[in-house]
Amino acid sequence: MKVLAMINYYFKQKKGSILVIVTIIMAAIMLLGSMFARLSYIEKKIAHNQEKAVQAFYLADSGIELALGFLEQNYYKDLDLPLNFKVKTEDNNGEIIVSLQVEENDSDSLIINSVGKIGPVNESLKLKITALAKMPICVEDALQLGWVEADGLLKEGDKIAQDGEHNLLPIKFELPVRCDMADPLPINLTALSIYFEAKQNSLEIYPGSTLNIFADLVVFRGNVILSDCAETMPGSPGQLFLYVSSACTPGEEIKGGHPGKYYGIVYFEEEVKVNNVTLDGLKGNYYYFPSDFPLHRLVEEDIYNSLIKINYPFMSEHYVWSAN
Repeated sequence: MKVLAMINYYFKQKKGSILVIVTIIMAAIMLLGSMFARLSYIEKKIAHNQEKAVQAFYLADSGIELALGFLEQNYYKDLDLPLNFKVKTEDNNGEIIVSLQVEENDSDSLIINSVGKIGPVNESLKLKITALAKMPICVEDALQLGWVEADGLLKEGDKIAQDGEHNLLPIKFELPVRCDMADPLPINLTALSIYFEAKQNSLEIYPGSTLNIFADLVVFRGNVILSDCAETMPGSPGQLFLYVSSACTPGEEIKGGHPGKYYGIVYFEEEVKVNNVTLDGLKGNYYYFPSDFPLHRLVEEDIYNSLIKINYPFMSEHYVWSAN
């Protein structure tokens, strides 16, 4: 009986302590629950931000592609740099901010900065490109160079503009530009870069006529038509040769290029026709071409294969990205 009395007395004395212990345990459980809830929220937010970061990265990558496409379409123009533009996503939840600028101490290189934004999350991409040829100096009219008559008829054009390294041959006539000479001597156009820029017009080389273009970079914005005369000269189209200078890229440095040959770049925005045959695959593409390339023989498979397709007239030096 004494033992039971002692136990009963002990618990009566400890009632207050047990209440304190239970309170502490409950508080600890509540604190742990709050911590777990907080950690769960943070992990969910991190996962959400990571998802946004991936989306922002791909937006920035799209900005690089947009800038390269812009340069491809406007390479022949004098660009007012630095240039900045923004693009919103269709749902307006994202944004692409792109800037183009010339690199300091290197006027031949352009820097593309692209930022993709999804809410507060930003991702940045930077691309440095070195142009194979400098931006041309735009000449107001090919008449100034003595290359084209007022009616659009091509003539001898060896004169080089004195205010820059590159010449622009803008085709701004309602009639197509024609090479149609009674004199069998070829017509020569010489410059580091030559741009037939009008999209709606065409360059036509008539049978019996020969056009020699001497340039490291040739851009055809309109159709190129090497026509024949089915009645008098069947199968004999006008002739167009592309030449480059020794300052261009040698074949040893071009994958598929021929040793000893030098290569320039040619771009066809519209169609190329030889003897009324449209040459598939040329439209909208850049190519390396070997010097003395006979464009009028492109219907022949071995000649066609001597063109080397490239994506852009630029050489990518490095491509790095970093998060803001």
